[in-house]
Amino acid sequence: MIVVADDFTGAAEIAAASFQHGFSSAVLRTPIPEYTIVRHTVLDTDSRLLQAADAQSAIERTLDFIEKQPPQRYFKKVDSVLRGNVATELATLAKALNKPRVILHPANPSAGRAIKDRTYLVNGTPLSKTEFAKDPTHPATSDDPLQLIGIVSDFPLHYCTLADELPAAGIVVCESASASDVKAWSRKLEATDLPAGGRDFYECIIEDEKPKVSNIAHNPIRAKQASLLIHGTVSHQREAFHHAVKGRKLTRLQLSPERNDATALKKTIEALSEALRNEGLATVEFERLARPPANASLEIERALAEILKKLKSRRPHFSNRLHLIVEGGATAALVLQQLDINELQVEHVWAGGVVSLSTPSFEKLTITSKPGSYPWPAALVQKLSLEN
Repeated sequence: MIVVADDFTGAAEIAAASFQHGFSSAVLRTPIPEYTIVRHTVLDTDSRLLQAADAQSAIERTLDFIEKQPPQRYFKKVDSVLRGNVATELATLAKALNKPRVILHPANPSAGRAIKDRTYLVNGTPLSKTEFAKDPTHPATSDDPLQLIGIVSDFPLHYCTLADELPAAGIVVCESASASDVKAWSRKLEATDLPAGGRDFYECIIEDEKPKVSNIAHNPIRAKQASLLIHGTVSHQREAFHHAVKGRKLTRLQLSPERNDATALKKTIEALSEALRNEGLATVEFERLARPPANASLEIERALAEILKKLKSRRPHFSNRLHLIVEGGATAALVLQQLDINELQVEHVWAGGVVSLSTPSFEKLTITSKPGSYPWPAALVQKLSLEN
């Protein structure tokens, strides 16, 4: 199975699902020509924030790698609330793989995300009335999944219920609001279809596939690891985490995009290093601004890149055991780019979408990825509260 995902947290989520079903699984950020794919390989194109033409190019580069592999089953992972260049990427991949029809099931009923009567709902609330309406790069301005997906002129969009006769070609957006709906849609797949969507749909597709090994135990996170937590979002989940670890002393560093001069960054880096050495837990995050400047995202990216560059140069942090926890897909991509990490293997699954991975690039480094909108797993919060 080869899966193509448009961001790292989504790629990690799918790799975790494969891992939990007993398959060997890996994430590749940059296709490696000599790489031998494992049973389930997830390719991260890091294309969610790109313009449509650039996203298409990213898919085409990935196809160069896919075409060199033996014939596989394929799945296209998309954001569950349809952020990104969904239609462009689906059409590009489907055409190249000679798949005339895409069965797109983005809803994740297990996480309260459903599509009903052509309306996307999050825990019963229309999408445009949730925090996704304030997303800095893809604000949800509509509840209609077809409007969220975008348009490709030669690859039509269709909205279908389970009772409808399915069109022979194009992108079929599935109405789905329950686990039984997800299963029913998975049974409608034909060999000539490209399945696409979220974790719930993917798990239904692979659950009947026989794993290469009978069982894969969840490896425990390495003992006595210092933990560096990078909050790349301003989601309410960040505040929920802070409340959950209220009894644990944290080094919380507010990085305002308006005050990230060289002196401020130097102080931040020194404080992080000291916290990692002395307390075993350091946190870096960005303050909420009522009216953030237009260049806020670029400035945050620059500041984080500088911090990671300096921390990487201080080899003790990476030669000793370090647990790097990253919240937010774009932030995870930036971290992996700065550390020059391309290949990762699943090591531990905390909850759906929250996964720890290891990498050959740094033997003693563990990276935990969490989508910004997902809740913090209680076991992970407890570990960060008590381990040091």
